[in-house]
Amino acid sequence: MALSLINALCTSTHFIIPAVFDRLGVQTIPFFLKKFKQLQAALFPHSKLLGVIANRTRGSKLTPSEMEVMQRIKQQGTDAWGEMIDTFDCQSIPNHVAISASEGPAYMDSPEIRQIFDEVGTAFLAKFGVPPPAV
Repeated sequence: MALSLINALCTSTHFIIPAVFDRLGVQTIPFFLKKFKQLQAALFPHSKLLGVIANRTRGSKLTPSEMEVMQRIKQQGTDAWGEMIDTFDCQSIPNHVAISASEGPAYMDSPEIRQIFDEVGTAFLAKFGVPPPAV
């Protein structure tokens, strides 16, 4: 793990793993979760896994192949973590030109991207039992 990631985890109460739902993602998620468990007691005992979210998907809905990978990540991640992990089945962050091309936070530059991240944020808040903010 990179030092910046370790620093972030040390100061966090919860964390989310953004992952590309492909063959490499199936391999890296369990590896990361095992490494996290090894370091957790000493470095970040209070950090809790909220789940894994699909990142750089082909669209706002997962494709059949991404859904298949999600199921494998969920199973292998659960095996590595030792308890069920959430994969935010209804949320994903699409591979979008506005995200890649933005010179600053894409959230600020594009209403479409803002909506994507607002929906993702609402799903995360639901994990804490927090109602979505009034619009």
